[in-house]
Amino acid sequence: MTFLVLIITLRGVLFESFDVVQVMTDGGPLRATDIFIKYIYDAAFEQLRMGYASAMATLLFIVVAALALIFTPPRASPGAAR
Repeated sequence: MTFLVLIITLRGVLFESFDVVQVMTDGGPLRATDIFIKYIYDAAFEQLRMGYASAMATLLFIVVAALALIFTPPRASPGAAR
């Protein structure tokens, strides 16, 4: 249970902090507060490396989908005996 709470907390920190990092520090001094989502954004729209940013976004999608499949508990079918 503790591991699940840790994963949920990390998801919030890593994936839902783009706006805070962008507005307050824009990556900070020497990119100290950069997160992966901000790195993808910078690669796509500041450096105009769309292919590289697309590859990173695809990799991120695969990792998130794999984690979702791993941590989603299986559901019983409606006709299963209890």
